[in-house]
Amino acid sequence: MHIQDDKSRIERVIQNGYSFKLEKYFSDGWTIFRMEPGLFILYTLLIAVISFLVDLIPNEYISGIVSYLLTPVFTAGYYLGAHKLDHEGKVEFSDFLKGFDYIVQLFLANFISGILMVIGFILLFLPGVWFGVGISLMFPLIIFAGMDFWESIKSSVKIVNKQWLYFFVLLILIVFLNLLGLISLIVGLLITFPLTYCIYYAAYKDIIGFSGDRKTDIEDHLVDDEF
Repeated sequence: MHIQDDKSRIERVIQNGYSFKLEKYFSDGWTIFRMEPGLFILYTLLIAVISFLVDLIPNEYISGIVSYLLTPVFTAGYYLGAHKLDHEGKVEFSDFLKGFDYIVQLFLANFISGILMVIGFILLFLPGVWFGVGISLMFPLIIFAGMDFWESIKSSVKIVNKQWLYFFVLLILIVFLNLLGLISLIVGLLITFPLTYCIYYAAYKDIIGFSGDRKTDIEDHLVDDEF
């Protein structure tokens, strides 16, 4: 029932559009991160260690496949942790690992979207940029709306296209944020990397919302389809 409600709400967002609240997403994302910064940092360290070990696999093809399997799962963990904190005010480390429950659809979404993005870059570059921004909400649509990989790709592109330029600006700011983390002796990435997904989570919550969550009622953010 919740999945059907989510899909109906998503269809209305696609049809009617929404307002984009860039400052709110950064503010809300930071608020969520500050609730449990230690666990977010610990989870990021775990990902770094596992990634290092995967790189040590002698066969580069096996290493690549394992990395391609784990990357979307680890990304999902940030969204799941942020959601648990946002709705229950607490989170356990095991909650970050529940992305494995969605490993098949996450992998397929990552794999197919990767192929489409490469094709887009080959076709004069700009289509690749457009598509790369367009799939910004792909993973949370799988996790929270119960979509399969193809539905999530299509729906994310349709939703983002309503305010593509704003999502592009968000991406640029996120890249800049992580560059700051990188030049801060790399240690800053332990903060900026999980913060990135808290920010995208905040955007997903405001634009799409969750079943049974009165705060994210569709009436609160739907607008006419225009910038």
